Amino acid sequence: MKDNEKIYFYLTDLWQQLCEEHALLFNLTCDEYLYLLDSDLDSIEKTVAEKNGVITRIAELENIRKDYLRKINAGLKDSEKINSHQDLLKYVGKSTIEKDQKHFARFNTLLIKIIGKIKTQNKRNQIFLRKAMISLSEWKKEAFGEKNFQIYNASGKTLEQP
Repeated sequence: MKDNEKIYFYLTDLWQQLCEEHALLFNLTCDEYLYLLDSDLDSIEKTVAEKNGVITRIAELENIRKDYLRKINAGLKDSEKINSHQDLLKYVGKSTIEKDQKHFARFNTLLIKIIGKIKTQNKRNQIFLRKAMISLSEWKKEAFGEKNFQIYNASGKTLEQP
């Protein structure tokens, strides 16, 4: 097997692992939302711990990716060095296997889509948590006998209560 083929298969395998870990992270993030809706604190705690483990594995894969790209760059001319994601796609795209079968490009597209879904789901989780925190704050005020109302000015901004 040629060195270029070894590099291609190594990078493709690494991208596959990144896809698998990110897919797991997405599933855990969705589970976390369901547990938030159910107020299942034990499951939330367990899921957050699992997410932290997945995030650690993703960080390890990311370090492997960076180290491998440094090694590849060490053997390239300055004009061929991989300095960006686009440079990497061009470099891998030169492989005859990639030209025929597009494995790396497909994994890359999948990885980008999964990361986008994770971001969207995390926003949902954050919105839910903010709403929950506001509700808890209101309940706390009511429990201590504080009045729970807000006054607004003509432009709709909240005014300080006396």
